[in-house]
Amino acid sequence: ILPLHVKQQNLMVEEVQALHRAYSLPMFGRNDRKKIASLILMHCQSLFQDRDRDFSALTEIYNHYADQTLEELEAEKKLLDQERAEEMLRSFGLEVDVDDEDDLETILEKAREAAERKQDEAREHAENEARSARSEKQKLKAERERQKEKDIQKVSKNIYGDLVRLLHPDREIDENKKVAK
Repeated sequence: ILPLHVKQQNLMVEEVQALHRAYSLPMFGRNDRKKIASLILMHCQSLFQDRDRDFSALTEIYNHYADQTLEELEAEKKLLDQERAEEMLRSFGLEVDVDDEDDLETILEKAREAAERKQDEAREHAENEARSARSEKQKLKAERERQKEKDIQKVSKNIYGDLVRLLHPDREIDENKKVAK
C-alpha cells in the first residue's frame, strides 16, 4: 500500500505544480482562480500532514495562495500547544511557565518541581498547624491539611500521567512532530 500512497502523493505534487502554472493563464476568470487556489491549498495541506516526506518545494507555492505562511501557522500551533499545556497545569493548581524551547521532558520536570513545591508548602503548613493545635477544632483542621497533602500527591501523579499522554512522541503520527516533541 505504501508504494501506491507515495505514487499518489507524487501525482498530487505534480497536480499542485500544474495548477500553480495554470493559475495565471488568461482563460481563467476570478472564480476559476479562486477554485484553483482552493485546490492548491487543500492538496498542499494534505501533503504537509505526511511528515515522513519532504514537500518543502511546495512551501513557496502554498505561501503564495495562503492567508498565513506555513511558518506562521506552525508558530501559531506551537503557541496554542504551550497555552494548552499551561492551562492544563493550572487546572491542577500548578503554575508553570512553558517556554518555546521546552520539550516534553522539560515540561514534565517543571510540572514535577511545581508539584513538589506545592507539596512542601502544604506539608510545612500542616506541620505548623499540628504544632500549634491546641483545640479539637485545630486538630481537625490539621487532619484536613494532611488530607489535602495526600490529594495534592494524587493530583501531581495524575498531572504527570496526563502530560505524558498529551505530549509523548509515541502518540504522534507525524514524524516531524515526534522529533519536535
